[in-house]
Amino acid sequence: MNRSTILAILLLPFLGAPLASQEAAPAAQAPDASNIPLAQRLNTVRPEVDRLLDALQPKEALAKAEALLPAAKPTWDNTDGNAQYRSYTTFPDYASAYYLASRAATAAGEWEKGLDYLRKAQAVLQDNAAQAQIAFPKISEAYLAQAQRGRDMLKDNEAFIKELRAKANPDAGDLQQLGLVAAEEKGIANNEKWAKIFLSYIDVAKKDATRYDDSVKAQEDRIKAEETNIASYKAGKGDKAKWVDAIVSNPSYLTTGFPDKRTRFEFLCRLALLDPTNAKVTTAIDVELGKVPPPPVKATKPAKPIKGKKNK
Repeated sequence: MNRSTILAILLLPFLGAPLASQEAAPAAQAPDASNIPLAQRLNTVRPEVDRLLDALQPKEALAKAEALLPAAKPTWDNTDGNAQYRSYTTFPDYASAYYLASRAATAAGEWEKGLDYLRKAQAVLQDNAAQAQIAFPKISEAYLAQAQRGRDMLKDNEAFIKELRAKANPDAGDLQQLGLVAAEEKGIANNEKWAKIFLSYIDVAKKDATRYDDSVKAQEDRIKAEETNIASYKAGKGDKAKWVDAIVSNPSYLTTGFPDKRTRFEFLCRLALLDPTNAKVTTAIDVELGKVPPPPVKATKPAKPIKGKKNK
């Protein structure tokens, strides 16, 4: 066997190839068994949810958003590097789906459900960061090891490679060997690149894990503030029904406190959830939806002058 053949045999097994190629393995399957990637379904459903929310149809928006949610808590697929990478890219989509459902639930007045979905979105991203921290250093090390094997192989054949490159008129076999050398050098660079990329994914996941922290805190504060207001309401401390009736019986509070129609409607949905039997809330909601005309504004009587004082 000549030296050219030996070089070809030695080099071929070490040509660099990504261990976690985006094309090498199928995407992690979502628990709802859908064959359509979650990211694609999100891109389709999100505008529909936004349209329904703008149209004051939060319950319908919530139903659409909840249809995206997995039946069980998403778990990382640790079958191999490709599966781990797929999980890493899919988990943020699960988080976005939970966040979308949270928005719709909150708009429908279901603040507690909205908070639950926010916490699930937060937990998915935290899990993604934790799993990436475990898996990706190993993948990075595997890339570096493969790059090192390539460098060792080139080093072992350094004299022969130098001889090949020095030939003024290389034949077809020589050119083939030189092509293998070039491919190996490219593979080394590629493996080193992917080693760095996978380490960078850890930082990205860690930063992304805090994406919904502020939203969770804001929703918790909103619910606590409402509980405090109901508990401290003088006319009926802790009585949700009396608190709701006091709010809805003051139209100026609703229009002043919630000048935006959609925001006002969503607050009315919250009142309806707190006291589903309040007819005033139902009427106020129907007014916002244009089903009934707004009640006539009562004319205010001029104040009577106080005896002993002249009107100016």
